[in-house]
Amino acid sequence: MWQLSALSLSLLLAACGGGGGGGTASPAVSGPTPLPGGTLVAAVVTPVVTPTAPTAVAPVVTPVVTPLVTSTPSTGATVAPVVAPTTSSTGATTTASISTPTGSSTASPTPVSSTPAGATTTGSTPAGSTTTAVATTYSLTPTVTGLGVGKTLVLQNGADTLSFTGNTSTSFATKLATGASYAITVKTNPAGQTCTVANGSGTVGSANVTNTTVSCVAVVVTPAPVATTYSLTPTVTGLGVGKILVLQNGAETLSFAANTSGSFATKLATGASYSVTVKTYPAGQSCTVTHGSGTVGSADVSNTLVSCAASTVTTLWTEDFETVQQLYDNNTAAFTGTVELSKDTSKNAGGSAGSVKGTIARPFGPGGWEVWGGFKQVPANTNHLYIEFDAKMPGPKHGLKFVKVFGHGGNGNYANTTFGLDYTGVDFGGMYVVSFGDGTTEGNDTASIIPFDGTCPQCVGRSFTKGSNVKTPVGHNWRSTDWGTGWHHFRLYLKFNSGTTAQNEVNDGEYYVEIDGQVYVWATKLFNRHPSNGSIAEVQFFGWSQSSDNNPTFGANPNFEVWYDNFKITTGGFLSGPKLVGP
Repeated sequence: MWQLSALSLSLLLAACGGGGGGGTASPAVSGPTPLPGGTLVAAVVTPVVTPTAPTAVAPVVTPVVTPLVTSTPSTGATVAPVVAPTTSSTGATTTASISTPTGSSTASPTPVSSTPAGATTTGSTPAGSTTTAVATTYSLTPTVTGLGVGKTLVLQNGADTLSFTGNTSTSFATKLATGASYAITVKTNPAGQTCTVANGSGTVGSANVTNTTVSCVAVVVTPAPVATTYSLTPTVTGLGVGKILVLQNGAETLSFAANTSGSFATKLATGASYSVTVKTYPAGQSCTVTHGSGTVGSADVSNTLVSCAASTVTTLWTEDFETVQQLYDNNTAAFTGTVELSKDTSKNAGGSAGSVKGTIARPFGPGGWEVWGGFKQVPANTNHLYIEFDAKMPGPKHGLKFVKVFGHGGNGNYANTTFGLDYTGVDFGGMYVVSFGDGTTEGNDTASIIPFDGTCPQCVGRSFTKGSNVKTPVGHNWRSTDWGTGWHHFRLYLKFNSGTTAQNEVNDGEYYVEIDGQVYVWATKLFNRHPSNGSIAEVQFFGWSQSSDNNPTFGANPNFEVWYDNFKITTGGFLSGPKLVGP
């Protein structure tokens, strides 16, 4: 039986001989009309619906019933009614009850689907219709290969993620409609592997996306290339029995107790520079290094030679300030500072038991500040000296004479040379020139200079026109910032030019300045004394300081300190070895 919602209808079929029904409506029915041969034509039923309540609006439904008869009613014909329901103005669906003729059967209509097999449909239909429109979606299914055992790979498509722990195909949870775009990427690579996505992006068509593949492989770690290194192997000759020679290259040392070849522990790569020098000379011997510096090529360096021989060095004075303070003061009236020994081994050069400290205090008097400390016992007729020592200026930086060499003479008629630290304001506490008199007059003091930066070759005075040879290998000053707070090693050499008259004087004067193993000045062929001046008389350190009030770096602390240790004054050469480079 057919049911029409919100209605109760009674349909009378003329072919069945009548019928009845309850309700408030009395439909008029026109029955089927027999055709020749017993065939029936479709009956049209037009129900009239009367509202049962005064507040309800009764929809009018006009179903069309088309019975299909294959035989006459008397033989049990089958009727398949086709009903086209209608809705009211409110969109409500109505249902009608249909009675079939006696002896006849009615087949229910079968819905026909238009959705393809396996597709999912959703959506809505226009207002007033009971049919729901459906959108089709499809799966996004990548396939993973090469994933290692026990490893996890995480893929992503937008905010959607998908994890794999094995080599398989798996779909993202969210399906995509036709026309939607996708882009599958690796969110997390498996440990020790890297994975590559193929066919990972595109637009969904009318089928599931199954052609995305993800291939994983082990990460290949390429070791850094190992640089080829080469040995630095000096050969020692002439070393005395029972004596020790110590060489150095940078901070590395190498000891020899016999004449042999030995290699430094650290090998050097191609392009590395090296500079082999003598750190400690054998007792009573001096040693010369040849082919000691250069750049490593593509083979071991084996041409460095160190030749040792009996030393011609004569020691004039040494002082480590451990037990004796060999200082003297030339001008106590002007001395406003203090000189004291330090017994703190942690503060002394090389851990020695003592050093000497001078504290220079401000304000100075009109003549400045001075204290002379040094060595006087220079043998007669000594015209050259090698001076070696350690020094530091750990606090505020300022200048003074530092090291000054005087010749014999009186009334100011003597030669002198100053290896000074700046107190004029060029660079307070830095060393930037060697100053001397070129012998133009008997007492011309320090009118000539050799700048460390090599900018004024003519400043050597009359030596310039006589072929002076001035080299400044470092090419810049020993700067005040180079002091820092630690100790530094100084090696100074000077030679007064020879001759006693204007006719026989020779421009064979010389200066050498080396600080911490770097040569700042080596000058030869100089005039640096007057023929009437005497030989070297004394070496003084500390010395005169002035103009300290011009130094703005002092701030609230007007004092500055200069420390010395391990003085060695010799002739014939440095106790620590020969000069490093030639002029």
